[in-house]
Amino acid sequence: MKKVKWLYYELPIPILKLSELLIANQYSEYLGEGFLLSKSTGKTIAGRYIEKNISKTIIQDPFGNEVENPVTTYYVCNFSLDINSNLLCIYDPPRTLRRFISKLHSMVGLGLVLSDITVDPLALILDLEKEVGKTKITHISSYGIRVEKAGLAKISVSGKKDIRSEFESITRSIKFKTESVRFQFQYNNHSVTGSFSKTGLFQLNSPSVSELISKFQKSIEKQVLTFGLSPS
Repeated sequence: MKKVKWLYYELPIPILKLSELLIANQYSEYLGEGFLLSKSTGKTIAGRYIEKNISKTIIQDPFGNEVENPVTTYYVCNFSLDINSNLLCIYDPPRTLRRFISKLHSMVGLGLVLSDITVDPLALILDLEKEVGKTKITHISSYGIRVEKAGLAKISVSGKKDIRSEFESITRSIKFKTESVRFQFQYNNHSVTGSFSKTGLFQLNSPSVSELISKFQKSIEKQVLTFGLSPS
């Protein structure tokens, strides 16, 4: 299952200058951090940000002696961006993006904008359906439903068949926001399953991952300014 997360970005410098900065901050074992680029042009950048972390664990050997063992871990953030888009793509995102974002801010300085996005997952799936054909929506989770005494409720509907009509019948007379959607469809003679959340986190199981990620990104581009940004 491939995971992808999108961030909104604005650069105060040309993308070619950013590429030069990333290459100048190339990963080295001496520093234990830096970037490794797999693609760098005047229009596109793709690569990884890496931080090496060494910690120590203390164990007791069979003779009662305390022994220090170094443990090495790596923080890795795979990303790509394109001059024709304001969306930065993070592949298989780490638990936190703060290290990656902080490094970019320290390099680029004032004027760099990196923000989480807020989208409507159900609208995205319906938009994608126009390109890939009939899509079976097997789960819809909603939130922000007002109830008596200023309370808020959530409604989730799941099923093995397409459940959008059942969900619509429940929510027809109420206002809600979509939190996440799970879906299935056929693409290039393969079965595709996946999910999408309001924070721009996309999970997909398909042999055509790159092609479908590109299609989803185009749908997100249409929405992102409409549904808004939230500070990262």
